[in-house]
Amino acid sequence: MDGDIDTEIFPPTGEDEHRWLGAIDEARRIKPSIPLIGDYGIKIHDEMELAKSLEGGMLYDGT
Repeated sequence: MDGDIDTEIFPPTGEDEHRWLGAIDEARRIKPSIPLIGDYGIKIHDEMELAKSLEGGMLYDGT
């Protein structure tokens, strides 16, 4: 894995996905207790949100 680890591990899928580059670095300014390194020695910098709609079904809205 020599390139962008984000796109190598999580390639674009065409599903509804959002990536916020540097979001965790920014959050760490407010909450310094957020670790720099996560499980398996992976550096924590960006945030990803993945969603998949279920055909023919309703999405649960939490209410």
